[in-house]
Amino acid sequence: MPRPLRYLGLNWIKGKHALLGARSETTPHLYTLHAAGEEIIAYVGFYDPKTGDAHPARIRLGRFRDLGLAQLACERHDFLYVRADAEARDQDVIFVGSDATRATAAEIERAAPGENLADLLIDMPRSPSGAPFHRVASFFEAKKETLRQCADGAWTVPLVVRAQEIPGWLRDAPKGTHLTVAAMRMAEGAPNEEAIWAERHREAFTRSHLLPQDPLFQEWLGQRYDRWGLIAAAKTKDSDAVLFAVQETVKRLIGIPSRRDLQTNRDAVDRLETLDREFYADLSLRSRQAAN
Repeated sequence: MPRPLRYLGLNWIKGKHALLGARSETTPHLYTLHAAGEEIIAYVGFYDPKTGDAHPARIRLGRFRDLGLAQLACERHDFLYVRADAEARDQDVIFVGSDATRATAAEIERAAPGENLADLLIDMPRSPSGAPFHRVASFFEAKKETLRQCADGAWTVPLVVRAQEIPGWLRDAPKGTHLTVAAMRMAEGAPNEEAIWAERHREAFTRSHLLPQDPLFQEWLGQRYDRWGLIAAAKTKDSDAVLFAVQETVKRLIGIPSRRDLQTNRDAVDRLETLDREFYADLSLRSRQAAN
């Protein structure tokens, strides 16, 4: 039996806009660590493997009490993809970690023997079917060809993928297989970071006005995030009171006193986009459950 591969963690370097940063060698993931008072916030984003340029979109992995714990969370997140990739090739891999995280990993293992470190440190995203994202997601580069519109108004989006890049499961999947797709524009013709952020600020400001007016969003937010009881209290009054309560709850959740702050506050934009995605993911899941 071949010896298992050893995962030696990430290569951490000081960042220009972050305390530390590291790039995955398995996926186009970019990990960054940022100070938040006495704590550390860890984010996972993406970079262009050809140019090394970072994309501004990112997801928060968690908030941690110190730098070592945040680094370990990022490495455990990366290891999930490394292990899934190795398993696809019938290989085994063990987590060793970088020099910066081994002591922290050993400390946690002593405190919670037998527990999965990723489960303890990270709220891992799952697909609508409930499967862990890292086990069902595939990363590959593609080139868009000419769109074709169907008779019902839907679009066919042809993508050209190099033979060595296309995942085997996707190549062999039958016609009509349902997919959830995320796409990121790469280097050629891509707008610069400031232009992307300007568009995200505009979109977030618009969404902050439209979402609270949606009755489905009002109901969802009231069930999921009415931490201050504003929405429940407003439902005893009228629709204007409910709208105001939803608007105020959203502002509190994303940490801004005024929606105008979405025109400048990138962290608030991140949080609103996360809330928006969560709402539509739940809505989509409910629709599929109802259809079945």
